[in-house]
Amino acid sequence: MTILALGNISDTAQFRRDIILARKGPAAKKSLGQHFLKDKAVVQAALQMAQVQAADTVVEIGPGRGILTKALLDQGAEVVAIELDPRMVQYLEATLANPRLTVIQEDVLKVDWRQLLAGKPQVKVVANLPYYITSPIVQSLLASRELFQNIVLMVQKEVAERIAAEPGGRTYGILSVAVQVYAEVELGTIVPPAAFDPPPEVHSQLIKLTPRKKISLATSEEVFFRIVRAAFSQRRKTILNSLLAANLLACQTKADQKEKIAQLLETVDIDPAQRPETISIEAYAALAEAVFPNLKSEKLSIQRDFKK
Repeated sequence: MTILALGNISDTAQFRRDIILARKGPAAKKSLGQHFLKDKAVVQAALQMAQVQAADTVVEIGPGRGILTKALLDQGAEVVAIELDPRMVQYLEATLANPRLTVIQEDVLKVDWRQLLAGKPQVKVVANLPYYITSPIVQSLLASRELFQNIVLMVQKEVAERIAAEPGGRTYGILSVAVQVYAEVELGTIVPPAAFDPPPEVHSQLIKLTPRKKISLATSEEVFFRIVRAAFSQRRKTILNSLLAANLLACQTKADQKEKIAQLLETVDIDPAQRPETISIEAYAALAEAVFPNLKSEKLSIQRDFKK
C-alpha cells in the first residue's frame, strides 16, 4: 500500500504546467469504470446527506478529478482518498495539495479498514463508486461497519432500488437482505447521466447506509445467510420448494424433509406457498432460528452473497 501525504510528492514542473493546460484533468479510463462527477449541486447533495462537518474524517473512494474531494476539504473535513489510478493521484497532488488530504494509491478491495483507520474516531464515507464493483465495496465496508458513522454512495439507480427494496417487490432479494440486516437504508437524489464526464448509460442515485449498532439475529450470520441464499436460489418457486431443493435438513427421505420444512415454516407464521421475495428479514431470522437445530451436521461454509 502506497500512502501519499499531499504536499510531500515531488513532481516535475512540466507535469504541473501540463495540468494547468489540461483543466479537465486526465481522461477517464473505461477499464476502471471511471465516470467523473461534474455537477456541483449533486456534490452538495452528497455532503448534506452525509452531514459532513468540519473536523470529520471522511473516506472517499475513487476521487478521480477531485470535485467531491475539494468540497469535502472546503467543508473542513480530513479526507482519506483511495485511488487506484496513478494519473489521478498525481492530478490531485498538483491541484489539491492540502495537509488534511491523504491519498492512498491502492485497490479499494484490498484495503484493511481497521488498520487504515486505527485510532480515528468513527468516520464517514462519501464516494462515487465504480459501478462494476459496487457490491464488493459495499460488502467490504459493512464488514467493518463499526468504524463508520454513515456511508453515502453514488451507485447505479437500479442497484440503489435493489438495496432499499422491501418485501413484496420484484427488486427485493439477497442484496436487499444482505445490506439491510447490517444498515438502515435511505435513498437520495436521482442523478442523470449528464452529471458525469463521460456520461454513463444509466441513471445514478445517492444512497445512505447507517450501520446498525446491534444485529438482531438469534442464530449465527452464517446460518441466517444459508437460509436466505437457499430461499432466493429458487425465487420463482414457493419458499417450501426452494428450501426443499437446497436439501438442508437431516432427514432420511425427501418426503420427510418436505413435511419437516412445512412444519418449521408454520411455526414461524410463514405460509409454505409464499414466494421468497415476500418474506421479511425478521421472518427469515425467525426461520433460521427454527431451522438451525434440524440442519445437516456437516460444517457450514457460507459466504454472504451481495450479488443476486
